[in-house]
Amino acid sequence: MQPQSKPRLSGNATGGTLFLSLIAFACAMAALAAGTWLYRQFMADDAFISLRYAERLLQGRGLTWNDGEAVEGYTNLLWILGCALLGKLGLDLIWAARVLGLLGTAAAMAAVVWVYRANSIRGALPGFAGALALAVAGPIVVWTFGGLEQPLLAGLLAWAIALSFPLLEETRPGATRILFPGLFLGLVVLTRADGALFTVAACLGIVAARGFNRETLRIAAFIILIPVLFFVAQLAFRQVTYHEWLPNSAFAKVGFSLARAWTGVQYVVGGIYLASLVVPAILAFRAADTEPLRSRARFLGVVLVVWLGYLILVGGDLFPGRRHLVPAVIVLVYLATITLARRIPSQRSLRPVVGATALCLLALALLQVVDPMNVRARQERWEWDGEVVGGVLAKAFGAQRPLLAVDPAGCLPYFSRLPSVDMLGINDHYLAHHRPAGFGKGPLGHELGDGAYVLSRKPDLVLFNLPTGGREASLRSGVEMLADPHAEFTSTFRPVTIECERPRRVVSIIWMRTEGGAIGIRRSEGRIEIPGHLFSDNKESRARLDPEGRMGVAVYPLAPAEFAALRVPPGRWRVRIDGSGGAVTTSVVGTDTGDSFALGDSGSTFSTGSIPTDVTISLWTLERSGAHVREVVLEQIQPDGTARFDAAKRGGSPE
Repeated sequence: MQPQSKPRLSGNATGGTLFLSLIAFACAMAALAAGTWLYRQFMADDAFISLRYAERLLQGRGLTWNDGEAVEGYTNLLWILGCALLGKLGLDLIWAARVLGLLGTAAAMAAVVWVYRANSIRGALPGFAGALALAVAGPIVVWTFGGLEQPLLAGLLAWAIALSFPLLEETRPGATRILFPGLFLGLVVLTRADGALFTVAACLGIVAARGFNRETLRIAAFIILIPVLFFVAQLAFRQVTYHEWLPNSAFAKVGFSLARAWTGVQYVVGGIYLASLVVPAILAFRAADTEPLRSRARFLGVVLVVWLGYLILVGGDLFPGRRHLVPAVIVLVYLATITLARRIPSQRSLRPVVGATALCLLALALLQVVDPMNVRARQERWEWDGEVVGGVLAKAFGAQRPLLAVDPAGCLPYFSRLPSVDMLGINDHYLAHHRPAGFGKGPLGHELGDGAYVLSRKPDLVLFNLPTGGREASLRSGVEMLADPHAEFTSTFRPVTIECERPRRVVSIIWMRTEGGAIGIRRSEGRIEIPGHLFSDNKESRARLDPEGRMGVAVYPLAPAEFAALRVPPGRWRVRIDGSGGAVTTSVVGTDTGDSFALGDSGSTFSTGSIPTDVTISLWTLERSGAHVREVVLEQIQPDGTARFDAAKRGGSPE
């Protein structure tokens, strides 16, 4: 019988070692490129929240959501700083997030290859297989370009684990060797608000691997130095900047309950598609028949259990692609490579091992295609509707700076650059600290809302649901506003259908403030200015930008625009139309009585009698090409035929 040789866990940095490592890494990167191509259009809405903070930081406004508001609506400080750094170097922030994500995933694969660096194909095979497993695992592939911090977390955690392995095997590792994994764990602390949990898990894993003794305590004490320093520094920054001990999103999302824990169980168990990794990972505990392998298996097992237990406690996650399983995938890959590293030396021929490994990798890759969470990531595109709608809002209202209240608080605030109210509370201090009864039993991240509070902020624009908006609401703030028995919302706002044409056609329904504010009706002595976009009572009407980027309403022969119930003071009034295109005819009738007051082109006049009157103004054109009306102005006419507003200007600006 041939004597079994001990598995070679790593090799020296020879030329052959470097060549094989580079080949393994290049193949894994090629597989990753093929996988990420399937998800190239996916970018999570919350990613744009992070980019809004990064952009405002680059503009010198600090890590803020709005001017004058101190709220920490992010949990990924290092990710935001990394995106901002790449943005400072001239990279578009969306591409900055994707480049940073690619670098993070590449770093994770490089760590696995580095652990099994060897000058023979047999020795390098575990690292090659592990890197390929990362390249095809759904959470890794989806979130490489998904826009949030998971790839960075993957890279940092993978290197923290790789550099921790020698600490499990050496009798008395030096302080420098201990501080290196501590540095990566410290960066993990800055990458995620819950990143300190990995330092705790690593210390517990070291105890499980080495036993509870004086040397183990020394290693643990050294390894936590940098994470504790970073944790305290960020805590101090949070207190000084935001006056809180926890990020705002912790108050907005975290609610401990049996319902939330059950959701967490479903989230973790739902990742069973990783069975092709789970099986060899479990086998690692049986295959680890040498002390170095047993130490690694125990260490990794503790880290995995701590993280999965935490996921169950907080209820998992709501995004596609199972992003919170990224750390679990890293650990499972390391466990699976232990099984492979043990089996390889006992085999005379590599064919059986290579065949079994290939089958596992093929099964893992195929399962990603049918995983419903990954299918959802491939199909989800609505965030890019926010790019289109937000771009129109930025062009139309950027100068006026209206306050935008939204449910999708990522893409629309980012692309519009408007001051915003996050109606789901992630970026709103009040909502996060005034949670409704029964919090923790509803959908994660979508439980907060307060219609009265949102109205108290006096928004100019309110958008429900997705960027395409709607007349009805499905989340708490909008539902409460529409259900208000006093009808404060519906009497103050009108639904306006905006048609966006560039870079593609998107139609969005946004509720807009009717009177006053930044974009509503402007009233002064003897003058009423009605923005064209408010002529929306005909549901077929569309507000849009003209070629010069000015907002108005489109008027066609079969689609007249209408504004109902405009309160007009008593007197005689002239109607003036500011627009372009075909000639526009105006009709003014009494809203309640139906009496006709005026019918004619721009410049026609009407009288309302001796009391304030509600009138309905309709606009239409006979031109087939249509017309674009930016504003309708009512001017009160004095007995001498001059406009009262013009006379007031000659005598001094009216108050």
